Amino acid sequence: MKKSDGFSIVELLIALAISGVVISSAYGVFNSYQKVYTVQDQTMEMQQNLRACIELISRETGYAGLNVKLTEDGRLDSGFAAKIPEAFKPTYPMAVTLTSADFPLKITQGDLQSPDIITIVAAICDGTNPSTVDNDGGVSAGDTLVNVKTPGHKIEAGDIIYIGRPGIYEYAGVTETSGRELTIDTDPDSSGNQGLQHDYPEGTEIGEISVVSYAVYTNTSPWVLKRKVNRGNFQPVGEDIVDLQVTQNGKRTVITLDAQTEKSDPGYSANGGYRRACCSVVVAPRNM
Repeated sequence: MKKSDGFSIVELLIALAISGVVISSAYGVFNSYQKVYTVQDQTMEMQQNLRACIELISRETGYAGLNVKLTEDGRLDSGFAAKIPEAFKPTYPMAVTLTSADFPLKITQGDLQSPDIITIVAAICDGTNPSTVDNDGGVSAGDTLVNVKTPGHKIEAGDIIYIGRPGIYEYAGVTETSGRELTIDTDPDSSGNQGLQHDYPEGTEIGEISVVSYAVYTNTSPWVLKRKVNRGNFQPVGEDIVDLQVTQNGKRTVITLDAQTEKSDPGYSANGGYRRACCSVVVAPRNM
């Protein structure tokens, strides 16, 4: 048998050194790409979230005043404003008022650089709103029971409804619901349930009036854009929204949202390491 020599210690050390350099370089490249991917992923998620939030707010803002009783100058009718329950109006982060001096698109300005609150009073149209009267033969003056045709409607006790046709609407509070049957009261200030003032044939439009508010909650981390509907509590809409600013120019409303990434980037010096994005939209509500 021929003698076979192995690797010497020097050769092994050189091989290990070369391998270490290669592995270290490969890890550096991988780590660099990983950081870039993480930043891009967070930035993309932030931008998608921002676009979704601004689209939702602008869509509902466009309904402001729809089927709401307004004065000639576009403000809330005093009788209608009195029917809006206090529970519909946010008290936090700021208190929101809705009186006959207000428009159906109410902007509550934040202090200094604090976010604003936007409140929309309207019949928000969706798959179940509005509906139609489903009583056989319609309803008559004095009636307090109205059937809604659309199954799965969202009208609940305590809500405000309208019934009628454009320009001739009657408003009532809902005191009780049972399936598609609503018990209504057209004058909550009087004792008992007051009935309708007019007759309405079957198929007459009937719908829910909503009070929708958007606010940025700054007492949580990350900051959250939240939405409140009627008596409900504020519910999260989008995270990492850090500001909501609303301005009006005549009938045009400019809505601006600012967002930032969920985590900071140590290699980014501005804004404490957080990448930011801003999105603005101009809305002209058709019913104001």
